[in-house]
Amino acid sequence: MSTGIYRKVHVSMWRRGSFTQLSAPEPNGQFLWLWLLTGPLTMPIPGIIPAGKAAIAEELGWKQKDFLTAFQEIVDEGMIYYSWDDRLLWLPQGLEHNPPESTNVIRSWASHWQLVPECTLKHLIYKNYREYFEQAYETDAWVARFVQTCGRNFEHLYQEGYPDQSFDGLNVCETPKKDEEGTQSKDTMPQVPYDDLMDMWNERFDKTKVPNIEVIRHTRQKHVSARWKEYPDLDWWEGYFEKILASDFLCGRLADRDFVCSFDWVIKPSNLLKVLEGNYDNKPNRKTKGYNPLAEETSDFDHLR
Repeated sequence: MSTGIYRKVHVSMWRRGSFTQLSAPEPNGQFLWLWLLTGPLTMPIPGIIPAGKAAIAEELGWKQKDFLTAFQEIVDEGMIYYSWDDRLLWLPQGLEHNPPESTNVIRSWASHWQLVPECTLKHLIYKNYREYFEQAYETDAWVARFVQTCGRNFEHLYQEGYPDQSFDGLNVCETPKKDEEGTQSKDTMPQVPYDDLMDMWNERFDKTKVPNIEVIRHTRQKHVSARWKEYPDLDWWEGYFEKILASDFLCGRLADRDFVCSFDWVIKPSNLLKVLEGNYDNKPNRKTKGYNPLAEETSDFDHLR
C-alpha cells in the first residue's frame, strides 16, 4: 500500500481547554468536514459518525440551521453519506485518511461495528470498505480480517451482489423548512429531471467522442441535484450542452490534444464555471481532427452567464 504525507490529530484536541479558548470559526463546510473526520463524535472505525444533526450542532455550538447549511456544502461535493433517521453519517474518504496500521487494528473494530445502526447505509459502508481492503493492499490478509470482523450478516449479501437500486434514496437533501428565517423547505425544492437530462446529453453527443451516460445515481445523482438547484431550467441545460458541443477542445477534436470531457467532468462546479466563462471556446488557427457539427452554426450562449 502506498502512503502519502499525513498528520495525526488526537481526538481529545477538540476538547482541550487551551484549544477551546481559541476563537471559533463561523459555520462553514471546510471546518465541518475536518471536524467530522477527526472530532469527538467519531468512532475508532474511520469515517463513521453515529450521531444526529441536533447532537452535532450542539457539540459544535452552532444553530441547527447553520449546521445544515454547512453540511449541505459537503453533501453537494459528494463527500458524505447520511441517514438522519438512523443517526448515522459516513465520510467515504475516512478510511483513506486514517487507514489501520495493522490487521490487529481491524480486529479491534468488532465491538464498535456492532454499535453502528443496522440500516442501508451500513451495508454501503461494508461494501466500500471491503473493496478498499481488496484494492489498497497486496495481500489478502487485510480483507480476510475485515470480513472476519465485520462480515457477519453482510458478507453473504456482498457475495450475492447488491441490486442496482439498493442504495438509491440515500442522501436525500434535508434542509430546514421555510419559516421566518427564510430557509427553503425540502418539499418545495424543484424535482430533478434526471431522465430528461440524460436523454438530452446522449442525444447531443451521440456522434462525438464524448461518452454517453447510462445511469444517474449515487454520487452522480448528488452532483446533478446540486447543479439543478443552481440552474433549474431544461432550456438552460440545453444551451449549456450546446456550448460544450461547440468546443473542439471539450469534444476531443483538436489535433494536438487528446482530452475529451465527460458528463461528470462538466457538472463539477469549477469546470462548469470555466465552460460558462468561455475558457474552452474555440481559438482561431487551431487544427482539428474531426467534424464539428456546429462549425457552420452561430449560437448565443450569453443567457448561460
